[in-house]
Amino acid sequence: MAIVKAQKIPQKQISSTDIVARFCYFFPQYTYLEAKKLPYKRIVQLLKVARQEQAREWYNLTRITATANSSKKGAVNDLLSEFKNIIEE
Repeated sequence: MAIVKAQKIPQKQISSTDIVARFCYFFPQYTYLEAKKLPYKRIVQLLKVARQEQAREWYNLTRITATANSSKKGAVNDLLSEFKNIIEE
């Protein structure tokens, strides 16, 4: 019986300067020098929330596009009522 060994897949490491630059992209009110002074943990946390919000926005845009092309009756009204409820929270 032959033993097969798998090689590790190297993970791409993101440098801290790239993370700070990405933070400045999502939060343009911070300059690079200001963002460098923030705690790294806070930057990572804010980036996570920003990406989640961006994903929600893309998800809703995809749903809007799919609903417009859908033959399902009431799909548009369901989507509109959902967004209305979010606005009124």
